[in-house]
This record gives sequence, C-alpha cells and structure tokens, in this order.
Amino acid sequence: MSEPSPVYCNVSPYPVLTTASRAALIASAKERAMTDQRAEGLRREIAEHGGGRGVRYDADLKARAIRYLREQRTAGVSLTQLARELGLHIETVGHWSASTPPMRVVEIAPEPKSSNALAIVTSGGERLEGLSREDAIAILRALR
Repeated sequence: MSEPSPVYCNVSPYPVLTTASRAALIASAKERAMTDQRAEGLRREIAEHGGGRGVRYDADLKARAIRYLREQRTAGVSLTQLARELGLHIETVGHWSASTPPMRVVEIAPEPKSSNALAIVTSGGERLEGLSREDAIAILRALR
C-alpha cells in the first residue's frame, strides 16, 4: 500500500497534513503493524515445526502462510523478503506462492449469438467493431 502524499500549503514550505491524509497515515501504520504481527506469528509456528528438507507442515499452517504470501505478493513484496520474514527457504516460498488456489464454483454463460457485424483492427491497434460489410469495405479502401 503506498503512503499518502502530504498536502503542501502555499504559505509555508513545510508539509501540512489534512485530516484525511493524517487518518490515512495512521491506518497505514496500523495495517503494517498487523502485517508484521501476522508474519511474526507465522514465523514462530513455522520455526516450531523445525526446518530442513522434506518437512511437512500441517494443512492449516500452510494455508494461512499461502494466504499471507499471496496478499504480500499482490502488494509487491519480493519472494526474498517473504522468505526472510517467514524463515523459509526461498524455493518453498516460491512453490507456495505459485500453488493453485482452491477451485470455486463458476457459472458458464451461453456464448452470445454471433451477428454478421465485422471488426477491423488497424496496424496502430485501433479496433472498429460492429461494421456492416459495406462499411468495412469503405474503411479498408480509405486506409490504402
């Protein structure tokens, strides 16, 4: 989460925090503290399991660690930093971060009925959709 930028006053060269930016800074600090506490708790539990090659972690601990890793990776934290925080080998962190999330139920919608409308994509990346045959021919001739 990025820090809110201070609001500068035209009269003073010093930053002046508005009520909203002050509240955002406080919330950001509280969020970091909670994240640090979660990481420390996970690190302690992982350390209690003992380290080393082939160690199996219980499903609950691993699920909580994976959830934490995904949240932190989404926030832009590196695998190296996460490995240090949790006291795990970087390969373990990489495998856990890349593990497939649990499946969820989805609804498959029917494919929309196709129309006779055409689409043109230009070399510049512009996309023209919903064209009649005549309009498409006219545009292609104009682009030559």
